[in-house]
Amino acid sequence: MGGGAIDGYGQVPGVAYGTTTAALTVKYAMSGAAANGTDYTTLSGSVVIPAGASYADVTVTPKDDTLVEGKELVTMTLSADAAYVPGTTAAGTLNLLDNEQPTVTASVYDGWASEPGSDTGRFRLTRTGSTTAALAVKYAMSGAAVNGADYTLLSGSATIPAGAGYVNVDVVPVNDAAAESLETVVLTVSEDGAYQTGSTVKGTINLLDDELPIVTVAVTDAVAAEPSDAAVFTVTRGGRTDVAVTVSYKMSGGAVKGTDYAAPSGRWRWPPA
Repeated sequence: MGGGAIDGYGQVPGVAYGTTTAALTVKYAMSGAAANGTDYTTLSGSVVIPAGASYADVTVTPKDDTLVEGKELVTMTLSADAAYVPGTTAAGTLNLLDNEQPTVTASVYDGWASEPGSDTGRFRLTRTGSTTAALAVKYAMSGAAVNGADYTLLSGSATIPAGAGYVNVDVVPVNDAAAESLETVVLTVSEDGAYQTGSTVKGTINLLDDELPIVTVAVTDAVAAEPSDAAVFTVTRGGRTDVAVTVSYKMSGGAVKGTDYAAPSGRWRWPPA
């Protein structure tokens, strides 16, 4: 078994509060599916936070072997001691990855899709390790958009072909007459015995509706100056223009609305009333 990274995949920070004048020895216990001293270098059960410091790191260093074990958990729990009081967060868990088994992650390759369906979104499922054989990756769909109703049905499984490091999962919007505004499409990689999941297992795509206009803002004149040189934001809508649309907006920044510049209403209507 091999692999590992910082922040959830290889290192546990221990933090102490209060005086830092003297060094502090903190005791802990290791547990989880990964065995201390077998799956990772032996951890002694105590760590010293040096004088003048508020924390010490306990590093989990995986031991490489030839066993196919998959992802295993490494848990460190602070032990009670007369020299200190364990805080509300007294335990932490790491993921120890196996290099005899592929690791699968999810990413968003194209984060926007829109009706009527010609503009598609795309997730990418990527594996590390050997690519000799094909690998079937399971996933679950969630989000405000409904699988099979708001976009073409996704089966919940995608196969990375032999010789390839990834496979794409495309989100193809279904055109309908419902005014639904923006909806999210979320893909999450499922656990499976054929692979282990990495640190990034979820991605989100935004699905736009063509029954409602898409509104954007741009700066078309970026400089305003006293006494009367005005700057301009341009608000643009896409899609149908045969109906009036009112857009709400909020002003912020170091200049104060109504004091440093004339106070806009916070709403804009097409066509102007």
